[in-house]
Amino acid sequence: MVSMDDEHTARELLTARNPSKITPIVKCEKRLLAEKDVEKTTREAEETATGATTKLKVYKRRWFQLGLFFFYALSNDPHWTQFACIGNTISRYYGVSSATVSWTSSILQVIYIIIIMPVCCAMDRVGLRWACLIGSIGISTGSWIIFWSLSPDRFAMAILGQFVITFSQAFSLTGPVKLVALWFGPNQVATATSVAFFGGPLGIGLSFFVTRMILRNHDDVEDIGRDLSPLFLGAAAFSTVVTIALFLFFQDEPHLPPSRATALQIIHGKVDDTRFWSTVRRVITNKSFFAIWNTYGMGYGLFSTMCYMLNPYFLAHFENGEEDVGRLGILIVIAGYFCSLAFGIILDKTKKFKELGVLIYIFLLVGEILFAVGLKMEIRWLMLTGFIIFGLFAASYGSLGFELVGEVTYPELEDAYAGLLIFGNQLYGGIFSVIIQRLLQNNGDIAVHGFAIAILSLGLVTSGLTDIELKRQNVEKQPNERCNVDTPLKPVKS
Repeated sequence: MVSMDDEHTARELLTARNPSKITPIVKCEKRLLAEKDVEKTTREAEETATGATTKLKVYKRRWFQLGLFFFYALSNDPHWTQFACIGNTISRYYGVSSATVSWTSSILQVIYIIIIMPVCCAMDRVGLRWACLIGSIGISTGSWIIFWSLSPDRFAMAILGQFVITFSQAFSLTGPVKLVALWFGPNQVATATSVAFFGGPLGIGLSFFVTRMILRNHDDVEDIGRDLSPLFLGAAAFSTVVTIALFLFFQDEPHLPPSRATALQIIHGKVDDTRFWSTVRRVITNKSFFAIWNTYGMGYGLFSTMCYMLNPYFLAHFENGEEDVGRLGILIVIAGYFCSLAFGIILDKTKKFKELGVLIYIFLLVGEILFAVGLKMEIRWLMLTGFIIFGLFAASYGSLGFELVGEVTYPELEDAYAGLLIFGNQLYGGIFSVIIQRLLQNNGDIAVHGFAIAILSLGLVTSGLTDIELKRQNVEKQPNERCNVDTPLKPVKS
């Protein structure tokens, strides 16, 4: 047996090793600790404080988890554009204006701006599994409401279904970042993020394609309703199946972290003030984050706006082009998937975050210029080529942006910075949608393309001037050093 002086000596040893963030030994008021207990507790406390010997494991189940989330996103995002992509037909069926139909997509961005941060705060409390379940249940409910709205006099019910879906979708927006951080090792993070994020664009592309294959702009409104019925029923049934699969098989997080960076991040969450709004305040004061927030918001927000405005762009220059719009949508998705996956693999291998971000912005600008010239001169192949280039590189930037922010804000947890990044995307998208609709109505599409080129040029310059500190990569490159969350991470420039 040892005396209380021995216990006090152990405490002093620990405090000397890591004075600022030490995990105290359990108090023993009425009994003395055995010598081996003191030694064991001392060692565990030191290891916990330094993060030096945390056990790591990458589980095989991670790919199944990723697949479940992929199908969840696949059932989620198509609702965003399901009315706007067939705006002229929906306008005739429900007897409302085209502008009203367009707002079924624009209003989603407005709602996201309002609710995204409170929802992210709730997600931080309930965890990944319950956040996805809440979102999926809401999407299923909204999908069935839209199916029941299949009558020309039930447009208000259709809007109610869209509102339910919009609120529910917010629970999935930061899911890919959190899922990948919890389950994937450092050499697969970017690749897994690309796969997780691409479920949504694939769903939108399939929605474009299937809708154009099934739906026809019949003269008889009842025939339009008969075409809409299998579309809405299929969406509701698929989202319901996904909800059941998530409930039965989807897990929150593994027992052991997959990487040293994640392990230290968990320690940081235990010893520091990681309340959601405190984390938000720290993130928004990060200069690198603010620069990426703007470049990501401008690039991806513009792409989102251009996607649902593609129908009026195309039809203004090419008659009977509805099927071409559908083919273009699915082509962008297929090409974008391979491009996003390729960029993810390249990023995992090279860690060239800044260089890839600048490269993507260059191709965004080139694609937009070709798209504008093709429309102006009414050269169909040139317009299609330009929009394909624009779309597939924008899809790649969707996942790269989150990896960039994850690096510069480490060790902050994912819900705060991912929520802020999505907030910026929706904010810019909402502003751009209003500006572009006004320009299109008052000045024509040439003014719209001039605005888009100016925004992308500004984003390219900002992206090139932004310093990227690879804090998370620095942690992974020091596997044999004792490092805790208070140790200043030496910036590794990309």
